[in-house]
Amino acid sequence: KRFTSARGSRASGDAVTQRARRDTDAEGGSEPKPRSRRRCAYTRGPMKLPQSPRILAFAYACEPGRGSEPGAGWAWSRMLARLGETWVITRRDYQASIERELRSIPERDRLSFVYVDLPDRVRSWQRGDRWLRSYYLPWQIAALREARRLQRSVRFDVVWHLTWANAWYGSLAALAGRPFVYGPVGGCVNPPWRLLPHL
Repeated sequence: KRFTSARGSRASGDAVTQRARRDTDAEGGSEPKPRSRRRCAYTRGPMKLPQSPRILAFAYACEPGRGSEPGAGWAWSRMLARLGETWVITRRDYQASIERELRSIPERDRLSFVYVDLPDRVRSWQRGDRWLRSYYLPWQIAALREARRLQRSVRFDVVWHLTWANAWYGSLAALAGRPFVYGPVGGCVNPPWRLLPHL
């Protein structure tokens, strides 16, 4: 990832200008022009992909015929397969419904699923919304390990995070060592404090 940055500080620029003005006045010379103040700016070059890229996707939730996160993971997996060969890392909970539906969709020859889960004693954390969130991070670690294993045999052009589609949990898919796409994801929410016990 290449970033270029230009940083400027209003406070430090004013201090330098005032010091230069004092020195010039003491010497009887003309007042120098103040330093230009540069604003912070970051630029990134466009991601260049081959015409038919190999895509690795992370989809914690992915199930056909469902709404919300599982439905979004399934829909986006199919859309990515229309761009190029796509491998999707998801959970074994969805394997039966995915394999059943996969046989009947036109993207089946360009779409592969890899099922990753934690040991059974840890999978019990998924009971209830609170513990489901506790399971999400260790699952991402397991998915990242699988992604790196796949990368040794399949040279992916891009890694894409699909679900969960929220910005505040982050994604370890960015550490897979390939160009990374995050989302679409949502964020910038401000829930009331009274909802805290339900998280």
